[in-house]
Amino acid sequence: MKDRKLLSTFKGNNNYAVYNWFHFTEAYSRELVREIILKNPVKTKSPILYDPFCGTGTSLLVGKEFNYECYGTDISYLMYLVSKGKCLGFNEKKLAELLPQVLKIKKESITLNKEYEWIKQYFYGLNLQELLKIKEKIDNIKEDEKFFFYIVLLHTIEIVTRAKKQGADLKMRKLPLLDVLQKYQRTFDLFLKEYIKFNAKNKSEKEIEILNESCLTFYKTHDKLFDYIICSPPYLNKTEYTKRFGTELAILGKETILQNHLGHIKASQKQETKTKEWIYLKYFKKQLAQIKTEEYKHEEYDAHEYFKQLEIFIEESAKHLKKQGIFAVVIAGGVIGNSMFEIYDYVQDLYLLNKLEIVDIKTNREITCNQNRTLNLGKIKEFTIIGKKN
Repeated sequence: MKDRKLLSTFKGNNNYAVYNWFHFTEAYSRELVREIILKNPVKTKSPILYDPFCGTGTSLLVGKEFNYECYGTDISYLMYLVSKGKCLGFNEKKLAELLPQVLKIKKESITLNKEYEWIKQYFYGLNLQELLKIKEKIDNIKEDEKFFFYIVLLHTIEIVTRAKKQGADLKMRKLPLLDVLQKYQRTFDLFLKEYIKFNAKNKSEKEIEILNESCLTFYKTHDKLFDYIICSPPYLNKTEYTKRFGTELAILGKETILQNHLGHIKASQKQETKTKEWIYLKYFKKQLAQIKTEEYKHEEYDAHEYFKQLEIFIEESAKHLKKQGIFAVVIAGGVIGNSMFEIYDYVQDLYLLNKLEIVDIKTNREITCNQNRTLNLGKIKEFTIIGKKN
């Protein structure tokens, strides 16, 4: 892939089966992960890879291609389902046996909880009922194969919804009434064909473990050391994708607000941080002073909490690396109110303070920052930083 700008976006996965099953703009590409691994080989005979924010499972799928032992965590239930649906090993015969059961739905209506009724505007009534009934059938599957059926469901929702994802919001699009059962069947057939081909080529001997929890919780409960930690933490103030995937989350019956993500006010309450000296204060004192006014306060999100959690995350990741292990992060700063945060130098400082030798750092692209989506404040770097534990 010649265009580096595509490395850190989902566009780089468009031509790769399985990788492209669930479109998520913020996801990085297969080629980015492969580049990190191939340019930074480790001496371990059986490397272990961990993605703390596994999202759509790109790092884990690449690890599967290399036959690595892989672990992933994500606090988003949606992303947890997507990763498991793409990365786990499934019994192909069992999948075929379960499909007729999933598509055999009753005529009775399913009532949405009141907090999810807003999604009715984005679906024809019949389509929404069919999607809810399919979801109910999948919920009753006990085997891991249910995750394959979930990823097919999520793709089908994208096909039949009248909601168009635009930035952080949903817009209405013109769409005829479609046959949900037909679309689900066709998506299942396509995905199964691609899954069989992918796994025939990448015969991994190790099952991937994916958990729906915070990486900091994972670090506390697991003492395993990793050869590779490859991830993209949430960018500053970038929580809007929970709204963009609100229809999927509502059908799944899950909250659209992430709890305990980086920047969530309650997140740091679970960490012992009283005596810690925070590095971000020397970098962003001026910007933080500008956003103290009530005008820019968010009841669940705070810039101080974001930077505290980011520093704890980098510190814990360094502790969980093997000697000569590789820690690669794709990240950028952001905007809160009228303050722009460029974190390029700050993150390098965090690496060095945690005794990580910076072996490579590259700018993937420059992102324009706007106040209230209108006033241009300038540009920030989105970059990949790679460190080695000596």
